Amino acid sequence: MAEACAAIREVMPGLFLVTTDFTLDAPTVVESTSFPVASLSVALDGLGESLVPGLDTGFAPGGMGLAVGASRRPIRTRLASGRPVRVVDLAVVPAWFDGPGAADADETLDALREAIDRPTRLVRRPAARRLLDLAGSVLAPPAGGALGRLHAEARALDLLLELVAAMADLPGSGAVARTPGLRPRDRDRIEALLARIDADPGSAGSLARLAAESAVSVAKLKRDFRAVTGGCIGGYIASRRLILARDLLRDGLSVSEVAWRAGYDHPANFATAFRRRFGCTPSSLRSGAGSRGEA
Repeated sequence: MAEACAAIREVMPGLFLVTTDFTLDAPTVVESTSFPVASLSVALDGLGESLVPGLDTGFAPGGMGLAVGASRRPIRTRLASGRPVRVVDLAVVPAWFDGPGAADADETLDALREAIDRPTRLVRRPAARRLLDLAGSVLAPPAGGALGRLHAEARALDLLLELVAAMADLPGSGAVARTPGLRPRDRDRIEALLARIDADPGSAGSLARLAAESAVSVAKLKRDFRAVTGGCIGGYIASRRLILARDLLRDGLSVSEVAWRAGYDHPANFATAFRRRFGCTPSSLRSGAGSRGEA
């Protein structure tokens, strides 16, 4: 590691700001274990590749990731060498909700606290310009000392607002608490559908097919899915398909076969979606899978 700078700052009890700014001489695998948390990650630079099947902890420049839940599982991420790794993370742990920061909590923060107690779900997408600017401000504070601490606290609260806003796109975000009219059987139907998609996202098929299998209209399926998960069903299926594709490419399958298994009719469309999500082409990931060891 030629240059390194990583810091964890507890800006208030239970609210952490984590900054990473270093350059690697060689690819490095970072290992950790997940814990009950709501976290928002913004990548300004660097490439990270998840090494855990079915778990997308990777990142690419200009991307954001949101993870909320209580699942405890090992995490392994390979960081690429030859370019800076510049990432800002905000982490909210359950203790924050018992402190002064959440003294006037409303139903939105209550939903966030409830979501941390559920199984962990993740979402990744391109970061908005304002989010990238916030992360850049965290990595380059205008002052040190007391002013620097105030700046870090202010930016952490700004990121917390972004985290809460992003909950709308997170499956399992606790949106059920904000939709009391949803019947238990409707919620159970969506939970069963989530399990079915997770088990084999490539065979999910069209929304019309899923609605017919669930014996509801497409409109009701979309409405109930958003009520339960906080996100859209199409985006969830696309995310799960790409994670499946990444794992199959690592197993050495051809790009065309992976595209087919992941539910894509055209390999070109698959390649475009894959590169947008992971920052590399399917063929480059496949060609590297056989030559790289997992450190």
